[in-house]
Amino acid sequence: MKTKLSPLLLFAALISCTSDDHTPSIDVALLYGQWFDNNICPTQNNLVFNNDGSYIRTYSGNPCDANEYDTYQYTGTYTIDGNSIAFNLLTGMVIEEGTANPLTMTELVKLINQKIIKLTETELTIEREFDMEPIYRNWYYTKE
Repeated sequence: MKTKLSPLLLFAALISCTSDDHTPSIDVALLYGQWFDNNICPTQNNLVFNNDGSYIRTYSGNPCDANEYDTYQYTGTYTIDGNSIAFNLLTGMVIEEGTANPLTMTELVKLINQKIIKLTETELTIEREFDMEPIYRNWYYTKE
């Protein structure tokens, strides 16, 4: 009986030891650094990924020639699972006064998924899926 039990235990051990479920399928090292949204003013609309798992996002929606809207700064941590990325917000504050930004998502819309669909040394696209209809609002960033 002992010889039959050993192969069974070995088989059970092999199937229970799967790879880490939180293994990134992207080269995370490419993510580190400051990314800029060049569709609007990049100095007020950027995202910094640190190699310690923290991030800083600055957002206003302002073009560079106008400073109409509030500029917000969000900080927190991020995790990557495959090509999915999750942001854990720790702080959010207005760092430059303007008017309330009309592009801010309402509380009625819930973010349900975010994934990195493009990551190179100079380009980053994060697909953001919301629960209504579904709505996709992608973030497009470049790095200099």
